[in-house]
Amino acid sequence: MAAIIGPVLVTQLAYHFDWHLAFIITATPAFIVAIIIAFFSKEVDREQALSGRTEKTSTWSQFTELLKYRNFKVCLILQLFVMSASWAGIAFQAIYWVQLGGFTQEQFGLFMTIYGVIGVCYNLFAPRIADKFGRRPTCAGLFFLFVIPYILMFISPSFPVFIVFLILGPIQTFLIQLIQGIIGNESIPAHLRSTNTSILMGVGEFLGAAIIVRALGSLADAFGLPSVFLAAAIAALIGGFISLALKETNPHKKVPSDQTIAAK
Repeated sequence: MAAIIGPVLVTQLAYHFDWHLAFIITATPAFIVAIIIAFFSKEVDREQALSGRTEKTSTWSQFTELLKYRNFKVCLILQLFVMSASWAGIAFQAIYWVQLGGFTQEQFGLFMTIYGVIGVCYNLFAPRIADKFGRRPTCAGLFFLFVIPYILMFISPSFPVFIVFLILGPIQTFLIQLIQGIIGNESIPAHLRSTNTSILMGVGEFLGAAIIVRALGSLADAFGLPSVFLAAAIAALIGGFISLALKETNPHKKVPSDQTIAAK
Protein backbone atom coordinates (compact mmCIF):
# COMPACT_ATOMS: atom_id res chain seq x y z
CA MET A 1 0.00 0.00 0.00
CA ALA A 2 2.88 2.35 0.74
CA ALA A 3 4.31 1.68 -2.71
CA ILE A 4 0.95 2.56 -4.27
CA ILE A 5 -0.06 5.62 -2.23
CA GLY A 6 3.38 6.96 -1.32
CA PRO A 7 4.71 8.20 -4.69
CA VAL A 8 1.60 10.21 -5.55
CA LEU A 9 1.18 11.54 -2.02
CA VAL A 10 4.78 12.66 -1.65
CA THR A 11 5.12 14.28 -5.05
CA GLN A 12 1.76 16.07 -4.78
CA LEU A 13 2.57 17.36 -1.29
CA ALA A 14 5.94 18.56 -2.51
CA TYR A 15 4.34 20.23 -5.54
CA HIS A 16 1.60 22.05 -3.61
CA PHE A 17 3.60 22.78 -0.44
CA ASP A 18 7.28 21.80 -0.06
CA TRP A 19 9.49 18.77 0.53
CA HIS A 20 9.89 19.49 4.25
CA LEU A 21 6.16 19.15 4.88
CA ALA A 22 6.00 16.11 2.58
CA PHE A 23 8.64 14.30 4.65
CA ILE A 24 6.94 15.19 7.94
CA ILE A 25 3.55 13.92 6.76
CA THR A 26 4.92 10.72 5.25
CA ALA A 27 6.90 10.00 8.44
CA THR A 28 3.77 10.21 10.60
CA PRO A 29 2.44 6.69 9.77
CA ALA A 30 5.69 5.19 11.09
CA PHE A 31 5.08 6.78 14.50
CA ILE A 32 1.49 5.54 14.48
CA VAL A 33 2.63 1.99 13.67
CA ALA A 34 5.26 2.17 16.44
CA ILE A 35 2.58 3.12 18.97
CA ILE A 36 0.30 0.32 17.80
CA ILE A 37 3.15 -2.21 18.11
CA ALA A 38 4.08 -0.92 21.57
CA PHE A 39 0.57 -1.24 22.99
CA PHE A 40 -1.13 -4.03 21.07
CA SER A 41 1.42 -6.57 19.80
CA LYS A 42 2.01 -9.68 21.89
CA GLU A 43 5.51 -10.70 22.80
CA VAL A 44 6.67 -14.14 21.69
CA ASP A 45 7.16 -16.57 24.57
CA ARG A 46 10.93 -17.05 24.36
CA GLU A 47 10.94 -20.07 26.66
CA GLN A 48 8.35 -21.81 24.54
CA ALA A 49 10.15 -20.91 21.32
CA LEU A 50 13.38 -22.37 22.66
CA SER A 51 11.78 -25.43 24.25
CA GLY A 52 13.77 -28.54 23.60
CA ARG A 53 17.06 -26.62 23.52
CA THR A 54 18.83 -26.90 26.83
CA GLU A 55 21.92 -24.84 25.98
CA LYS A 56 21.95 -21.06 26.12
CA THR A 57 22.73 -19.41 22.82
CA SER A 58 24.32 -16.09 21.94
CA THR A 59 23.95 -14.11 18.75
CA TRP A 60 27.47 -15.13 17.72
CA SER A 61 26.80 -18.81 18.34
CA GLN A 62 23.60 -18.57 16.30
CA PHE A 63 25.50 -16.89 13.49
CA THR A 64 28.14 -19.62 13.45
CA GLU A 65 25.36 -22.21 13.50
CA LEU A 66 23.73 -20.47 10.52
CA LEU A 67 27.00 -20.73 8.61
CA LYS A 68 26.55 -24.50 8.62
CA TYR A 69 23.66 -24.11 6.19
CA ARG A 70 24.56 -23.67 2.56
CA ASN A 71 21.52 -21.59 1.66
CA PHE A 72 22.26 -19.06 4.38
CA LYS A 73 25.72 -18.44 2.94
CA VAL A 74 24.34 -18.23 -0.60
CA CYS A 75 21.56 -15.86 0.49
CA LEU A 76 24.11 -13.70 2.28
CA ILE A 77 26.01 -13.32 -0.99
CA LEU A 78 22.81 -12.80 -2.95
CA GLN A 79 21.97 -9.88 -0.67
CA LEU A 80 24.96 -8.00 -2.04
CA PHE A 81 23.76 -8.35 -5.62
CA VAL A 82 20.03 -7.91 -5.11
CA MET A 83 20.65 -4.76 -3.06
CA SER A 84 23.12 -3.43 -5.63
CA ALA A 85 20.48 -3.76 -8.33
CA SER A 86 17.62 -2.65 -6.12
CA TRP A 87 19.27 0.45 -4.66
CA ALA A 88 20.35 1.59 -8.11
CA GLY A 89 16.65 1.94 -8.87
CA ILE A 90 15.61 3.29 -5.48
CA ALA A 91 18.23 6.01 -5.38
CA PHE A 92 18.63 7.00 -9.03
CA GLN A 93 15.55 6.10 -11.05
CA ALA A 94 13.67 9.33 -10.23
CA ILE A 95 16.48 11.67 -11.28
CA TYR A 96 17.14 9.48 -14.33
CA TRP A 97 13.58 9.64 -15.66
CA VAL A 98 13.07 13.32 -14.77
CA GLN A 99 16.38 14.63 -16.10
CA LEU A 100 16.99 12.23 -18.99
CA GLY A 101 13.52 10.84 -19.66
CA GLY A 102 11.79 14.22 -19.67
CA PHE A 103 9.07 13.47 -17.10
CA THR A 104 7.96 16.00 -14.50
CA GLN A 105 8.14 15.06 -10.84
CA GLU A 106 4.34 14.87 -10.69
CA GLN A 107 4.19 12.56 -13.72
CA PHE A 108 6.87 10.33 -12.30
CA GLY A 109 5.02 10.14 -8.98
CA LEU A 110 1.89 8.95 -10.80
CA PHE A 111 3.84 6.37 -12.78
CA MET A 112 5.48 5.11 -9.58
CA THR A 113 2.01 4.40 -8.21
CA ILE A 114 1.54 2.09 -11.20
CA TYR A 115 4.98 0.67 -10.35
CA GLY A 116 3.72 0.00 -6.82
CA VAL A 117 0.55 -1.71 -8.06
CA ILE A 118 2.61 -4.02 -10.26
CA GLY A 119 4.90 -4.70 -7.29
CA VAL A 120 1.87 -5.80 -5.26
CA CYS A 121 0.88 -8.11 -8.13
CA TYR A 122 4.33 -9.71 -8.08
CA ASN A 123 3.97 -10.37 -4.36
CA LEU A 124 0.53 -11.89 -4.90
CA PHE A 125 1.28 -14.14 -7.86
CA ALA A 126 5.05 -14.82 -7.84
CA PRO A 127 4.76 -17.04 -4.71
CA ARG A 128 2.47 -19.33 -6.74
CA ILE A 129 5.23 -19.64 -9.35
CA ALA A 130 7.78 -20.39 -6.62
CA ASP A 131 5.44 -23.05 -5.22
CA LYS A 132 4.92 -24.67 -8.61
CA PHE A 133 8.41 -24.53 -10.10
CA GLY A 134 10.58 -24.24 -6.99
CA ARG A 135 12.41 -21.49 -5.13
CA ARG A 136 15.75 -21.94 -6.88
CA PRO A 137 14.58 -21.53 -10.51
CA THR A 138 12.21 -18.73 -9.51
CA CYS A 139 15.00 -16.82 -7.78
CA ALA A 140 17.36 -17.24 -10.73
CA GLY A 141 14.66 -16.39 -13.26
CA LEU A 142 13.65 -13.20 -11.47
CA PHE A 143 17.27 -12.08 -11.29
CA PHE A 144 17.69 -12.62 -15.03
CA LEU A 145 14.46 -10.73 -15.78
CA PHE A 146 15.70 -7.93 -13.52
CA VAL A 147 18.64 -7.45 -15.90
CA ILE A 148 16.38 -6.38 -18.79
CA PRO A 149 15.05 -2.98 -17.59
CA TYR A 150 18.44 -1.87 -16.34
CA ILE A 151 20.38 -2.77 -19.46
CA LEU A 152 17.73 -0.95 -21.53
CA MET A 153 17.96 2.09 -19.25
CA PHE A 154 21.69 2.15 -19.84
CA ILE A 155 21.04 2.23 -23.59
CA SER A 156 18.19 4.76 -23.81
CA PRO A 157 15.79 6.73 -21.55
CA SER A 158 12.97 6.34 -24.07
CA PHE A 159 9.27 5.84 -23.31
CA PRO A 160 9.21 2.17 -24.49
CA VAL A 161 12.09 1.51 -22.09
CA PHE A 162 10.09 3.22 -19.36
CA ILE A 163 7.20 0.80 -19.98
CA VAL A 164 9.60 -2.14 -19.63
CA PHE A 165 10.92 -0.54 -16.44
CA LEU A 166 7.37 -0.26 -15.04
CA ILE A 167 6.64 -3.91 -15.81
CA LEU A 168 9.90 -5.59 -14.78
CA GLY A 169 11.38 -3.12 -12.27
CA PRO A 170 8.99 -4.12 -9.44
CA ILE A 171 10.45 -7.65 -9.55
CA GLN A 172 12.73 -6.46 -6.75
CA THR A 173 9.81 -6.22 -4.32
CA PHE A 174 9.30 -9.98 -4.33
CA LEU A 175 12.88 -11.01 -5.06
CA ILE A 176 14.11 -9.46 -1.81
CA GLN A 177 11.34 -11.22 0.14
CA LEU A 178 12.14 -14.50 -1.59
CA ILE A 179 15.79 -14.33 -0.52
CA GLN A 180 15.37 -12.89 2.97
CA GLY A 181 12.18 -14.57 4.03
CA ILE A 182 11.10 -17.60 2.06
CA ILE A 183 14.35 -19.32 1.05
CA GLY A 184 16.25 -18.11 4.10
CA ASN A 185 13.72 -19.33 6.64
CA GLU A 186 12.84 -22.57 4.88
CA SER A 187 16.49 -23.56 4.98
CA ILE A 188 17.06 -23.50 8.73
CA PRO A 189 15.54 -24.67 12.04
CA ALA A 190 12.82 -22.54 13.62
CA HIS A 191 15.00 -21.26 16.48
CA LEU A 192 17.37 -19.57 14.00
CA ARG A 193 14.81 -17.86 11.79
CA SER A 194 14.65 -14.48 13.51
CA THR A 195 18.44 -14.28 13.59
CA ASN A 196 18.61 -15.35 9.95
CA THR A 197 16.13 -12.68 8.83
CA SER A 198 17.79 -9.99 10.95
CA ILE A 199 21.26 -10.73 9.59
CA LEU A 200 20.13 -10.89 5.96
CA MET A 201 18.11 -7.69 6.28
CA GLY A 202 20.83 -5.90 8.24
CA VAL A 203 23.60 -6.83 5.83
CA GLY A 204 21.43 -5.93 2.85
CA GLU A 205 20.37 -2.55 4.18
CA PHE A 206 23.86 -1.67 5.40
CA LEU A 207 25.37 -2.57 2.04
CA GLY A 208 22.58 -0.85 0.15
CA ALA A 209 22.11 2.38 2.08
CA ALA A 210 25.61 2.95 3.43
CA ILE A 211 27.99 1.56 0.82
CA ILE A 212 26.41 0.67 -2.51
CA VAL A 213 24.56 3.96 -3.03
CA ARG A 214 27.75 5.90 -2.33
CA ALA A 215 29.70 3.77 -4.78
CA LEU A 216 27.00 4.10 -7.44
CA GLY A 217 26.95 7.88 -6.93
CA SER A 218 30.69 8.04 -7.56
CA LEU A 219 30.18 5.89 -10.65
CA ALA A 220 27.51 8.30 -11.93
CA ASP A 221 29.78 11.29 -11.31
CA ALA A 222 32.63 9.67 -13.21
CA PHE A 223 30.84 8.03 -16.14
CA GLY A 224 27.34 9.49 -16.25
CA LEU A 225 24.01 8.47 -14.73
CA PRO A 226 23.27 5.58 -17.19
CA SER A 227 26.41 3.79 -15.96
CA VAL A 228 24.62 3.18 -12.65
CA PHE A 229 22.07 0.99 -14.41
CA LEU A 230 24.73 -0.91 -16.31
CA ALA A 231 26.30 -1.76 -12.97
CA ALA A 232 22.87 -2.78 -11.66
CA ALA A 233 22.29 -5.02 -14.69
CA ILE A 234 25.64 -6.72 -14.13
CA ALA A 235 24.81 -7.21 -10.44
CA ALA A 236 21.46 -8.78 -11.32
CA LEU A 237 23.09 -11.06 -13.89
CA ILE A 238 25.68 -12.28 -11.38
CA GLY A 239 22.92 -12.76 -8.79
CA GLY A 240 21.03 -14.96 -11.22
CA PHE A 241 23.98 -17.28 -11.69
CA ILE A 242 24.72 -17.41 -7.95
CA SER A 243 21.07 -18.34 -7.34
CA LEU A 244 21.73 -21.60 -9.16
CA ALA A 245 23.90 -22.62 -6.19
CA LEU A 246 20.86 -22.61 -3.88
CA LYS A 247 19.47 -25.85 -2.51
CA GLU A 248 15.77 -26.21 -3.28
CA THR A 249 13.63 -25.61 -0.17
CA ASN A 250 10.13 -25.92 -1.61
CA PRO A 251 8.60 -28.84 0.35
CA HIS A 252 6.60 -29.84 -2.74
CA LYS A 253 9.76 -30.13 -4.84
CA LYS A 254 12.21 -31.74 -2.45
CA VAL A 255 12.76 -35.46 -2.02
CA PRO A 256 14.01 -35.29 1.61
CA SER A 257 11.32 -34.59 4.16
CA ASP A 258 13.64 -32.68 6.50
CA GLN A 259 14.11 -29.21 5.04
CA THR A 260 17.05 -28.29 7.26
CA ILE A 261 19.07 -31.33 6.25
CA ALA A 262 18.39 -30.74 2.58
CA ALA A 263 19.59 -27.16 2.86
CA LYS A 264 22.94 -28.02 4.43
